[in-house]
Amino acid sequence: MTNRIINIRNERDLAVSETIRELQLGNPVVFPTDTVYGIGALSSDKESVKKIFAIKGRSFTQSLPVLVADFNQAAEIAVADSIPEEVKKFWPGPLTVIVPRRFETPIYVGSEKHTVGIRCPKYEFVRDIAKEVGPLSVTSANPSGVATPQTALEVAEQLENNLLVIDGGSCSGQPSTLVDLSSSDSKILRLGEISEQELSEAGLIGNGG
Repeated sequence: MTNRIINIRNERDLAVSETIRELQLGNPVVFPTDTVYGIGALSSDKESVKKIFAIKGRSFTQSLPVLVADFNQAAEIAVADSIPEEVKKFWPGPLTVIVPRRFETPIYVGSEKHTVGIRCPKYEFVRDIAKEVGPLSVTSANPSGVATPQTALEVAEQLENNLLVIDGGSCSGQPSTLVDLSSSDSKILRLGEISEQELSEAGLIGNGG
């Protein structure tokens, strides 16, 4: 089935309202972020998140990260005080932190691990959506094993699932830097735009990485 594309630069209000409507109806939506195009669903809607795994052909053992509106929304998902204040130096921005999750908060990310990856994106549109509807379980908008497209049209061609696709122009950023803060031995799992030196200087990781 054909996907529907709305250009955020020409019709931002429509893009926001239609994204919120589709998410609340239980449908995943494709949208630009400050890194790459993502496909997301309400973290609180298990069946909707499951659709992302089916669309991508992704294993449920590969948990989805959660995008949030701000630090306070992240704190509602994570175990109390598990996200250090130093994270605020990089949020909003391309830093994903893995922290112990708060199971009383109803979110679904695929697996039932005791940890969850959380990021507050720099892209204002995504933060506005999360502020309105709650945290979003999001991953790159591509079939598993295939390079992530840089344009909305390419995404729409790859993911034929009658999806709403929000066109924000070219998204060619790096994936976010991924840091595991779930134990006292913090470590970098993936380097992105934020360097090891920057993380070390901020006190998020030890000098040994």
